[in-house]
Amino acid sequence: MVWRRMPFLGRREPIALGTRLERFPRHGLPLLAEVEIFWDEHQIPQIYAQNDGDLALAIGLVQCHLRETQLYLLRYLAEGRLGELLGPLLTPVDELIRCLDPGRAAPEILALLPDRTRHWLESFVTGLNAYAAAQDRRPPEFRWLGLQRRPWAPLDIVRMSRVIAADVHWLLFGRFLRQRRQAHWQRRWQRRLLAGSTHGATNTTTRAELASLFTVARSGSNALAVTEGAQGSTWLASDPHLGFALPNAWLLLGLHAPGMDAVGLAPVGIPFISIGRNRDLAWGGTNLRSLSSDLFAVKDDDICGKERVRLSRRFFPAKNVWRRWTTVGPLVSDTRLWPKGQEKVALAWMGHRPSDEFTPLLELMEAKEAGSLRRILATWSVPGLNFLAADRQGGVEHVYAATLPRRASAYPDLLRDPRDPRMRWTANPHQCPDRVRVQRTEAGAFYSTVMGSPAAADIAVSANDEPAGADFIGLFFSNPDRAERLRQLLRDRQGPLTKAQLMAWQRDVHSSRARALAQFLAEQLNGLPRADDLRHALQHWPGDYTVESRGASAFELLLAATLQELGHVDGIWKGESDWGVICRFFPEDLRALPSRQRRRLLTRAVALAQRRWHRHPRWGDLHRMHSAHWLASLPLLGRLLPGQQWPSGGSRETLMKVAHGLVRGPHRASFGAQARFLCRLEDMDDNHCVLLGGQDGWLGSAQFADQIPHWREGRYIQMPLRRETVVQRFPHRLELKGQ
Repeated sequence: MVWRRMPFLGRREPIALGTRLERFPRHGLPLLAEVEIFWDEHQIPQIYAQNDGDLALAIGLVQCHLRETQLYLLRYLAEGRLGELLGPLLTPVDELIRCLDPGRAAPEILALLPDRTRHWLESFVTGLNAYAAAQDRRPPEFRWLGLQRRPWAPLDIVRMSRVIAADVHWLLFGRFLRQRRQAHWQRRWQRRLLAGSTHGATNTTTRAELASLFTVARSGSNALAVTEGAQGSTWLASDPHLGFALPNAWLLLGLHAPGMDAVGLAPVGIPFISIGRNRDLAWGGTNLRSLSSDLFAVKDDDICGKERVRLSRRFFPAKNVWRRWTTVGPLVSDTRLWPKGQEKVALAWMGHRPSDEFTPLLELMEAKEAGSLRRILATWSVPGLNFLAADRQGGVEHVYAATLPRRASAYPDLLRDPRDPRMRWTANPHQCPDRVRVQRTEAGAFYSTVMGSPAAADIAVSANDEPAGADFIGLFFSNPDRAERLRQLLRDRQGPLTKAQLMAWQRDVHSSRARALAQFLAEQLNGLPRADDLRHALQHWPGDYTVESRGASAFELLLAATLQELGHVDGIWKGESDWGVICRFFPEDLRALPSRQRRRLLTRAVALAQRRWHRHPRWGDLHRMHSAHWLASLPLLGRLLPGQQWPSGGSRETLMKVAHGLVRGPHRASFGAQARFLCRLEDMDDNHCVLLGGQDGWLGSAQFADQIPHWREGRYIQMPLRRETVVQRFPHRLELKGQ
């Protein structure tokens, strides 16, 4: 599928691959030796260099060629300067970023990096600058947004990496703070703690969510590593879950230098493969959901400094805001994206302390044994991740990697008291009042959770579910639905595991928990008038969210209608949409109602659900995947930009995650699985990837969204490691020469 007609770009036909590659600089580059890049028809590169520095430099050239606009937007986001491009619409996001200052520790991080890692970053930045210097054309978005090219520095990459490492709890914190002023807060909070999971997906795009489209903080994902012993194969499969905006948050890359051959997925702005394999080892991961942040209720005497910040806004006068900080961290209650209240709220975050996540990623690309994972990840802090690895000898490892404060108390409420020694992270972790500076961690104040999972030695599974056998890591995790489904599929398979099975599992749309809730609702409908059609659909629904499923549509519409009616009876359910809370408490709350009241409630819910179901009988009539350029979320300009949507299977906690909230009618899902990788370790060429979207971020390119048909049809793109296979399958060769 090609984005064919784009009159706003002054063209009717997409830009061909040959035209795009002609713009790639080939001569006079700051290289030490010749570099070769082989490209396939999807504009996926395989880079061959003769040393580390040239390889990192070539990654910079490639990333700037494919995703220059995306890189600059991530940079502006990390600097809190999006308003300079988009005006007042994103000024609140700038306020929040300036307040949080996620890149605060960047100079210290850069100083603590080993020489090899620092040289790698410097070479990557040299590549970014070399590509920009060789161009006489700018991407279309540069003209629309008034973007100007500026030289890159290693500090920019470190700051961007800290934005990428943002705590997934921050958006939850903002939602919880709003609910905290509502009735039944304490009861709701205790229920969330007992449920131990959150599902905050919505069908709307807020300013915060618009900004989050530029990040690749992994808030979801599935990962599986399995070995079948001497007679079988060793496999790794991983699929991250992020927003559906285009261009994709990932790039497909092949990297080759002496001592290194790796292929896989690399986050935009990060010069390492984060999900992939080398000759001996494959690795993937999911977000650990570790609680690397805490909110503290502070008083006036905890505020130890303030600074006036000037925010430039395109087409509007600049705005001055005050940034204040406290003894525990920045005062986030001053920002407009956090709810206003009588309390002053400060945020403590592990990302404000220096740590090295770059060196582990570099070492992973050369590692040979899964057993080395704990040593490699010793410096890891944020974001907390589940790392899964498998090696050619059949070794499988699952490691929880994070650095967290030692918390000596539970969470009776969302806000903690900085004066309580059981809740305090450290005494005065920031120096005031001249500016916020990070002190070194006090001895014993923090601990690393780099530890192995107690999973079976031949299988490792992760789907953001709660870690087993670990110290306290966090409060909220994904429901175990996806992890349990993966384990069930592994148990039920017949014969050796195959590539076709793994591909099918990454597109699996079954939810046993949803099926159990549907059976419960079907029982409640017994004897109700005009409920036979719904009850029959629920009773015979196997729990599969296929496009054609009538049972999935009936279940979701009835669930939303019943919860809506229950909210009128029990105020605690008003506006509640958390899947974990629903699974844990909805059945018992409904059963607890007096039978007559329950019958009246269900009668109203059935009538409402029936009307909606008759209009939208299939799941695909309600559930549509929406993929568009990130600017499509903006008024006026967004209407001119290409985008597409299509009926989709999947749900909030199916393996093929296509997230949604409560369903009252047709909606567009904009978050879920958006990249796939799998490999068989015994064959260096048996590696397969696909992106939801395309590889090239240049608007109008033939490769901007050319992988969407592959995604929808379950097809993958081979990413070989052997040079002879690369030469055969990646026919477009560029030879890069030095000065």
